[in-house]
Amino acid sequence: MVSYLLNSTSSNIVLDNNRTMFICDRGNLRVQRWFQNDNQDQTIIANISCAGVNLDNQGFLYVTDEDGHRVIKYPGNEIVAGGNEAGSVLNQIWNPGSIYLDRNHSVFVADIINDRVVIWPAGVRESLIVAGGNGQGNGTHQLQEPHAVLVDYMGTVYVADTFNSRIVRWLPNSQSGVIIIDALGANLNGKNMFIPVDMAFDRKGNLYVADIFNNRILMFPIGKSSCVTSMYH
Repeated sequence: MVSYLLNSTSSNIVLDNNRTMFICDRGNLRVQRWFQNDNQDQTIIANISCAGVNLDNQGFLYVTDEDGHRVIKYPGNEIVAGGNEAGSVLNQIWNPGSIYLDRNHSVFVADIINDRVVIWPAGVRESLIVAGGNGQGNGTHQLQEPHAVLVDYMGTVYVADTFNSRIVRWLPNSQSGVIIIDALGANLNGKNMFIPVDMAFDRKGNLYVADIFNNRILMFPIGKSSCVTSMYH
């Protein structure tokens, strides 16, 4: 039902505690809300090049606006990150990808063109770099157009380092990351991936990675000595 009514480039979905869906329908430049067991959609934000959505613990919706180089909070459309045109200084972001929210309402942003991940503490108008930010490259202190970020309960940052074809873990206050999953090519029968663009943890700590190049979802048991991959098509 939903996929029939949405543009094929919809890129992110989040559910609240009532199982209401908020959908980033990027191809149609809108964010939609779908209530459970209701066939009628609602466009709650229009004319936005959304690249990611997330909810905080109070039910507010956070949306990345890629062309506006900002993150907004709904309702109210308050700018909580960026909004100062595209750029690389710490009050700017450049093509934000996915976002992660911690319990203090700090916003972690995959700052794609700046090859970094930044955190915007609530109410603060400048960010802090928590991963990358050392120019584009494949060194462990660098990223290349990261599209997704997750943070665990210890404050460890996980980055989908998209065009380095790897997942990198950055401990708090680290100057470089640790590669936990990498790829030498598009090996459909192994644990390699090619272009990771999104990630999610389950309750057991397994990491699911969207590999857009191979049209697959990979599952990695993070924390074990070796990552055994399962594929979900």
